[in-house]
Amino acid sequence: MSCQADSKITWTPKFFTEEEAKSLTAALDVLIPATDTPGAIDAGVPEFIDLLAADLLEAEEKQQFKDGIAQMDADSQAKFGKLFVQASREQQTELLVGYDNATFGTDTSNKNEFFENLKNTAVWAFCTSEKGATQHLQYELNPGGYTNCVPIAEVGGKTWAI
Repeated sequence: MSCQADSKITWTPKFFTEEEAKSLTAALDVLIPATDTPGAIDAGVPEFIDLLAADLLEAEEKQQFKDGIAQMDADSQAKFGKLFVQASREQQTELLVGYDNATFGTDTSNKNEFFENLKNTAVWAFCTSEKGATQHLQYELNPGGYTNCVPIAEVGGKTWAI
C-alpha cells in the first residue's frame, strides 16, 4: 500500500484527516510490514491509533500526532520532493530509519518525540491485537502449569504474548 502514490485507506478516520490517515498508514506499513505474519495494517493498528487519539489522548498528545505527521510530510517533501505517502518504499524507509537513529540511537540530541510515540504505540497496538498476539507472537489463552527457565526453542521459539 505505502509504495503507491495514490494510497487508499479502507477505514474512515475519526480523528485524523483522510490525508493524515494515509500518511499514518503508510508509516505503520513501513514500521511493521506484513511478512509471513500479519503487519500493522492487517492488525488494524492505524484504525486503533486513530480511535486512541480521538477518544483517549489529551489535547497535547493529539496535537503531537498531527504535528508529527505534518513534519513527516514536510521532511519527505524537502528530501524527496514529494509527500511521505507518495514517496517510494525505499524513501519512506530511509526517512523513518533517520528518525529511528535520532530517537533510539547513541546520539539522541535530535530525538523525535512524535516518532518515539508512534513506534511505541504501534508495537504495543500490534502485539496486543488478536492477529499480532496469535499469529506473530506465541499465544495460549489458558497456558496451564508454570515451568520456569525453559529454553525458548522448546516452547515454540517465539516470545509469549500476554
